[in-house]
Amino acid sequence: SNSAIVLQPTESDYYNGFARSSQYKRPDIESSLEKVALLVEELVVTIERRKCIYAFDQCARNNAQRASGSGIFDGSEIISCVQKLSEELTRPESCAAEVEKGCELAVHKSCEGLSSYVRDRGDSARLRAVSECASALSRSIDDIVREVAYLTNTQGSNLEDCLVDDVLALEAMMFDEFLESIRRNMSLYCKLGPMTKTDVEPDEFALGKKKSEEYLAAVPANQLLNY
Repeated sequence: SNSAIVLQPTESDYYNGFARSSQYKRPDIESSLEKVALLVEELVVTIERRKCIYAFDQCARNNAQRASGSGIFDGSEIISCVQKLSEELTRPESCAAEVEKGCELAVHKSCEGLSSYVRDRGDSARLRAVSECASALSRSIDDIVREVAYLTNTQGSNLEDCLVDDVLALEAMMFDEFLESIRRNMSLYCKLGPMTKTDVEPDEFALGKKKSEEYLAAVPANQLLNY
């Protein structure tokens, strides 16, 4: 667009004979240059939007692999992606939708990776996933939203709600699975419920009480004191 503006005839060109040509019509030329500038602007925006889509696709893949392999929610990777784009984009306001959708994709893939991480592991893996979600909610998500707002200069976006809902859903699911596993394991080793007198047969209870009384009667008092 800047190149098209440079090529636009100046006032000096117009009054020094260039405009006297019968083939030259200044309004038509200026209109053509404006169309070219508009077309170039649209092309630049399209290229930068595609750059955002590609960058976040790579970020989402990396986060999914790290989450599924190591059980880590890497919010810093998403933040780095946004910061790198802030250095490369010339029209970030026009790419706001792609940036927000990219962040949502990266967070969603991270959650899917954590879910895959605990699939073949035990309760400790579930607790690790819960811990990673809690850390993301307390730090990473806020940092991501702040960087996106700084880059795109947007206010009132629902990006934070979307990211928080995704992480909260995974955290709740992992914690519920952990509690269910605890209940299941406890039921295998313990008989739940209080022990009462009704748990013993009446005849066995009376016989045991009688034997205890007979034993105490047969033991000398001084020996009982030593106990």
